[in-house]
Amino acid sequence: MKKLAIVLLLFFVLIPATSLAQTADTVTARGEVIDILDESLETDDPYQVIVVRITSRGAYENETFTIDSRKGYTAGLRYQVDFKQRVEISLVSQGGETTAFLTDIVRLQSLVILGILFVAATLVVGLWRGLTSLIGLAVTFGILFGFILPFLLAGHPPLLITIVGSAGILAFSLFISHGLRKQTLVAFMATLVGLIITG
Repeated sequence: MKKLAIVLLLFFVLIPATSLAQTADTVTARGEVIDILDESLETDDPYQVIVVRITSRGAYENETFTIDSRKGYTAGLRYQVDFKQRVEISLVSQGGETTAFLTDIVRLQSLVILGILFVAATLVVGLWRGLTSLIGLAVTFGILFGFILPFLLAGHPPLLITIVGSAGILAFSLFISHGLRKQTLVAFMATLVGLIITG
């Protein structure tokens, strides 16, 4: 009975995995809406059928795809011509057919505006402390994306890399915010010891 259960378990696990392995890679590209072929926005199931031209560089640059907005992750959004739109391209291996569906809208401009407002508010409210906090935030992102993630992706010991990177972030953040004082040094050492024990 136990052997039968194991065989059935392997069957239901391996068969779906095999079928998934037969699909091709999925790439993400940016595109813009160049035409709206059909739409129904006043119903319980609103949709638009739009034509998207890929604008990002790659194998699909300048190609166009007709997409039903219901077949994606952005249902309910209203699209307009020339409205920048992220498009995910799924390349299905069966017959080499390429299927495109919408995954998200491009929010870069809005995020830049919010970022500028955040920096301005931090400087106005926090003054010098606000400036040092922003510098600490920038250094944190620098260590994270310039040291920790590259070394982890290169296969180095994850625990060691994480502790060393976190220690660097902690040291810079504490000392730039509170100055090089005895209390700050004690707080840094205590936190570092806790970090190592946790690791």
